[in-house]
Amino acid sequence: MPEVTVDHNLNLYYEIYGQGDPIVFIHGFAVDHLVFSGLTNYLQSGYQLVLLDNRGSGQSDCPDSPYTVETMAEDVAALCRTLNLERCHFIGHSLGGMILQRLAYRHPKLVRSAILCNTEMKIDIRYAMTAKARLVFLQEHCSPRALIENGMGWTFSSSFLERPGMIEDIISLRLANPFPITETGYQHQLHALLNFNSKDWVDQINVPCLVTGSDQDIIMRELNVKELAKKIANAKYHSFKGVGHAPFIEQPELFCKVLKAFFKQH
Repeated sequence: MPEVTVDHNLNLYYEIYGQGDPIVFIHGFAVDHLVFSGLTNYLQSGYQLVLLDNRGSGQSDCPDSPYTVETMAEDVAALCRTLNLERCHFIGHSLGGMILQRLAYRHPKLVRSAILCNTEMKIDIRYAMTAKARLVFLQEHCSPRALIENGMGWTFSSSFLERPGMIEDIISLRLANPFPITETGYQHQLHALLNFNSKDWVDQINVPCLVTGSDQDIIMRELNVKELAKKIANAKYHSFKGVGHAPFIEQPELFCKVLKAFFKQH
């Protein structure tokens, strides 16, 4: 099992695919590295892909104390140091994009370029209320299928979910994950999500950034994502049309085309 030890014996799980310039993937809230699994075939020729599980997710340790985005960013930096990764491309999605904002701010020499995917400077209050309600569902031992269905309604576009068999395919895939988010991991990642606010320092990020949003995203609304892009000097912006919060799942080929074009410039 590939793991590295960071932050006083915290073990982080990771997987590596391909060879070439390293791309480190930082996933979002209450999921794990598997959300990016559909991208490996598009990218592992020419790149070294590093997929990690954040603390509290997947096969990484789940310490029972509140997390912060700052600490989670230091986890990623420590993983890169331990694996002797220098000057990496990074992709951070949602909460992972918040982690990447902090990483780029605190460790600019580590970041060759950053793709901030469907993320914001501060979580919208409406999704914050929903995320807190889902914690109650976990505490009340709601069925895994119901939790997955609830999350899907927020994550994906209507047109994607209306594809024949898509809902059942996603549910089956999520139910097959042997390491789903636990109540403890969810609660402490939620603390990090709710308490993050980069508005006072995000304009000091000085690494090449591509910010991406989606016009059907109801978790991280495109209006807020564009505001993030405006705050970062020289950041580029790309809008994915007709998709929800996870463009790399709904449009993986186009997503990889966009990010490879950006990486080639840096």
